Amino acid sequence: MATLEKIRSKSVLLIVVIGVALFAFIVGDALTNGQNLFGDPTTVAKVDGHKIDITEFQRKLEERSQQNQNSQRPADEQMLTKQVLDEMVMETLIESSIEKLGIEVSSEQLRKHMFENYGNQDVAMLVQQMNAAGMPAKTPEEAHDMIFNPKKYGLPESQVEGLQLAWIGMENDAKKQIKIRTYANLLQNTFKANDLDKKALYDDMNVSYNVKLAFKSYGALDAEKYPVTDAELKEEYAKVMNEYKLDEPTKAIQFISMTINPSQKDVEAAKELARGVVASLKESNDVTKDQKGMGVVANHKVLRAKDITGPTKSFVTSAPQDSVSIIREDINGFTIVKMGKTSQEVDSIQLNIVNVVGDKLPAKVLASLNSGVSIDSIQNMYKDSVMVQKEMWQQLVTAQGRTMIEKSKLDTLLAAGPEYFEFMKQPESAMLVKVVKKNAPVTVYEYEEATYTLAPSNETIAAERERLEKFIAENNTTAKLVANAAQAGFAPMSYLITASTPAIGNQPMYQPNSRQVVKWAMLDASNGDVSEIFESLEGSRPQLYVAAVEADYDQYLPFNYHTVKATLERNIRSAKAGDEMLKQFEGKKTIDEVAQAMGVTVSERVVEFGNPNKLGDAATLGRIVNTAAGKPVVVVKGKNGVYAFEVVSVDNNKLEYEASKYADQFNAKHRPDFEKIFRGNKEIENMILKFYGGR
Repeated sequence: MATLEKIRSKSVLLIVVIGVALFAFIVGDALTNGQNLFGDPTTVAKVDGHKIDITEFQRKLEERSQQNQNSQRPADEQMLTKQVLDEMVMETLIESSIEKLGIEVSSEQLRKHMFENYGNQDVAMLVQQMNAAGMPAKTPEEAHDMIFNPKKYGLPESQVEGLQLAWIGMENDAKKQIKIRTYANLLQNTFKANDLDKKALYDDMNVSYNVKLAFKSYGALDAEKYPVTDAELKEEYAKVMNEYKLDEPTKAIQFISMTINPSQKDVEAAKELARGVVASLKESNDVTKDQKGMGVVANHKVLRAKDITGPTKSFVTSAPQDSVSIIREDINGFTIVKMGKTSQEVDSIQLNIVNVVGDKLPAKVLASLNSGVSIDSIQNMYKDSVMVQKEMWQQLVTAQGRTMIEKSKLDTLLAAGPEYFEFMKQPESAMLVKVVKKNAPVTVYEYEEATYTLAPSNETIAAERERLEKFIAENNTTAKLVANAAQAGFAPMSYLITASTPAIGNQPMYQPNSRQVVKWAMLDASNGDVSEIFESLEGSRPQLYVAAVEADYDQYLPFNYHTVKATLERNIRSAKAGDEMLKQFEGKKTIDEVAQAMGVTVSERVVEFGNPNKLGDAATLGRIVNTAAGKPVVVVKGKNGVYAFEVVSVDNNKLEYEASKYADQFNAKHRPDFEKIFRGNKEIENMILKFYGGR
């Protein structure tokens, strides 16, 4: 008994020990099989069982971000993660299809792509890098030979190891591109108009229907006059529910965005700062260190009149030297200018430039040029040793100011005569230059410009945050938030979001840094939850965000979702109004009688079945083309109103039948959505928010 009691007294400890051991066994087994109990730690998406790895995704995202930063019209950075992942998903779907079809790349296809493809920028860049490193390959083929047969060119193996890896990587990318191009061509060729398709389209466009037409809009439909029941909504929804099919799990949220503007106190502080900047500029050509610390930006400007705009131009081109003026002062901040000196300067010159490779050759080329040999002849005479740029304009003063050319070199250019001279010299090369033409001097204005962008102070931001915090503390459910937001001065907006939603809003106007709200709603929130306050404090007008989850949907938006319900109600009320209006026109024998009853005038129209946009109502157009000329007036219920028409005549347009033309038009009208075809019913799991959820 004593032994049994001891075992019983230790039973809790035994259960704990066994539990820990079992957990360790399970975890160890999971790790051994490359899995993770808490998810797949390196997968951003799964496409029909194929994984997209975070490392490859990050590499492509970094490339795209760099391209975006260098773009003249950069996209919202929040959008890039979606774009890159969408491309990788599509690439995975295509590669899966290519693999199933067994598409391969021949050695001849690869050779042409690598050696004869002038659009292959990667190979061109590699050849340039090799030349810069002292490996003078003239063609991609020679570069390949040099990389993989270095001894032939007296190169050590170690010097080309990196190049070999780079070339192999480019070949792998090339194979992928060729396979995709081959597959794309196969797809395009599977979709072609046959003779019946082309002839049918020709017939549709070759026949015109001259009609007399009267139309009365349903207008605003009174909900009390045309009530809609839930049963009617469900019946209508059953007809169109596929229009509301969802591609992935979706949540409906209410979103509050509070833009924080400067307070009156902030505005007064900015005015005081402006007066201080005026005083500083009157005393010197710069603002104080404290003023810079408060956000004032000072710049020395050197510009031509044509590069200055607005009030600044009016002041600069007329004000005496050392005068100071507030050019702009408003809710956005201020601009203050102190006038400097003016001067007459040549703003651009035209040059012939001849770059010569070699130690002694530059002197020989220079003598030839100055003896009368043309620049074109020099290029032909020395070919690979000479590179020329003919009649190139060099800007000395631009919209950004003076060109950054060393003063001694600039003086040399401006003082140059009509002959070529040695402008720059290197041990094994030289640049020879001739000034072909100089523009007449223009007036250049120098001035100091101090600008300040007015943003709300920390005190203002804290006060607005406190107001929002008080509201969500008192309205901590979605229902309360929606019911009381307007009275509190907030305007929630409805959004449908998924894991693929880049941010809150619509492209290209996404709310800054609002991807963090998407992450909260999709990963952390339940129905009815109200979020904490999210911040986007960048820029001059910071934002505070709050979101509340209304519902989540899996396969379809339901009939009672507000936008769906509004559309269904409109359709049902339109149908009821149409039926009622049709009764009003019963017994009318001519279109003039119907039009008089409608209170509208009759118009004459020419419509074609091949151009449905000419009428705008497909069902009514279908009735027109199936009505013979001379038949009595037909009154039909359309989508947005009631139509009455009489077909006056049916004409042959006498179009010339060109098979290729109608094949192209058919393809344009009926081109399939290949992306939807690729996706089909394949399961695509998006896990990007676990890695890129904003902040």
